[in-house]
Amino acid sequence: MTKSRPSRKTTAARVHTSSWRALLAALCALLLLAGCSAIPTSGPVQQGEEPLSDEIDNPFGFNPDGPDPDDSPQEIVEGFINAGTGTENNYRTAREFLAPGLADSWRPDARAWVYQGVPNIVHGPDENTFSVTFDLVRVIDGEGISRPAAETGEDTIKFSLTQLPEGQWRISEAPDGIMLSSDSFSRVFDSHRLYFYSPDYKYAVPDVRWFARGASVPASLVRAMLLGPAPYLKGAVVSAFNDGTTLASPSVAVDSGEALVDLAAGAVDGASGLQRQRMQTQLEMTLLQLNNVSAIDMTIEQREVPLPESSENVTPIQDADVPAAQVMLRNGELAIYENLNVRRPKNLAGISQFSPRDPAISYGQRRIAFLNGKRSELFLTAKGQDVDSVLSGELLTEPSFDPYNWLWTAEATRSGEIFAVAAGTEQPDAASVSADWIEGTVTDLKISRDGARALVITKSGESSQAMIAGVLRDEEGVPTELTQPMHLDPSVPVDRGAWVDETSVAVIEASKTEDVQAEILSLDSESSRITGLEGMTHISAGNGRQQIYGQTDEYIYLQVGNSWSRKTENVVDPSFPG
Repeated sequence: MTKSRPSRKTTAARVHTSSWRALLAALCALLLLAGCSAIPTSGPVQQGEEPLSDEIDNPFGFNPDGPDPDDSPQEIVEGFINAGTGTENNYRTAREFLAPGLADSWRPDARAWVYQGVPNIVHGPDENTFSVTFDLVRVIDGEGISRPAAETGEDTIKFSLTQLPEGQWRISEAPDGIMLSSDSFSRVFDSHRLYFYSPDYKYAVPDVRWFARGASVPASLVRAMLLGPAPYLKGAVVSAFNDGTTLASPSVAVDSGEALVDLAAGAVDGASGLQRQRMQTQLEMTLLQLNNVSAIDMTIEQREVPLPESSENVTPIQDADVPAAQVMLRNGELAIYENLNVRRPKNLAGISQFSPRDPAISYGQRRIAFLNGKRSELFLTAKGQDVDSVLSGELLTEPSFDPYNWLWTAEATRSGEIFAVAAGTEQPDAASVSADWIEGTVTDLKISRDGARALVITKSGESSQAMIAGVLRDEEGVPTELTQPMHLDPSVPVDRGAWVDETSVAVIEASKTEDVQAEILSLDSESSRITGLEGMTHISAGNGRQQIYGQTDEYIYLQVGNSWSRKTENVVDPSFPG
């Protein structure tokens, strides 16, 4: 006879609800006790203490059920999956579903499978085996790196069970890692930015990782940082730490806001004073984002690491801003849009004879590039200088300046044909940049504000892809190659894009007739749709989500709240640096 009892989800929901009711009751009681005190309406602003969320093992009250003595094998599998939300005491509840040998060796932090919908649990071909198929969204590996499910190819997990002498069923074979619904994942895991340096140490380059909330987060961040950047950034960024540097102990203690980072012996062998300063700065950029960390103490086996007393600023630029002015075209000539005004820049040569399209402006606001009407030739000009042809090709993509005055474009008719032009030199030669992994044609290519990453959008038949690759350069700074990319996961077809900030890009599929849906693809939060704009053919972005512009045949619009606000007319192809 089949037993009837509340589902684990129902039970967990009741526990969660009752916890919140208890909390609300406690708050009400505190308010009643404080009833004689009026809320102040004047006086200095008081700085409250930051929540110490990273020190709490179970901050959201997830209390998954453990196994019942009479659970069936399938219920044991279901319970184990649901117990992935219970991070407290190193996933103690989840381990209760495992046979004694596996309970000790199972590593929950090896990966996290993130799924949507309801897992499909079916009996396997052998007795007491089960296969669980998920509608996977993404997979987080042991170093906190997130990959779209389509990239991993994983969607089925197998379990074997055994019956204990007492008659209870337990899982005897299961892969390391936990399984979480998308909703649970967003409440159990947080994104964090490891920071590395651009090769010249001028810019800080973020490397987004995901870790379950808890006291182990500081150590997880430091360990991941010491292991080096994610695969797509290898070679494009550098670390101040020597290869092979490790922690002296498994944890990074946080005492009164100070993170105690104790490195193993040899961590600073051969390191100059400048390198040690950069090591300290890299730790600070990575750990000070945590609410409960306000200072970093770097030691070698409990001994202080001496740092030089120098006034030299070794702090790199984080989340670099772009200038507020956009370059665009008005009546076939270059124009600048800034502070809601369109003006003709002084001392620039006329370009209407080239039927120009897609202008780009350098970070220093001095150099401007554009394509001819057929998009077969790339031109470069500057204040007080003539117009020079610097590259010929077939259907070149919108040019993009990087912060080192390299001007980038790609041919939209040949796979992997990417070029970088040395726009800051007297003879702006073009370098061919290898990207053998490209399939289909490149429809857009934009370089990040740190110069270390490229947004690459490709199209093959009816499918499109948005990817971020690292930029490899030789010792003289000449771009040579784009690394194997990290795939983004747009929910709409795309063919145009722009960097919004250091971890976000805006993408669209341009159309002159349809309602075009824009989407923000974020590395460290959920992607989000932007209200459609009919006939949008172009998108540009300044500093953050409050500066996203869309273009139609008639007007330039600014994205405001959940709508588009018309700003100016008779101009086309607006572009910020980058």
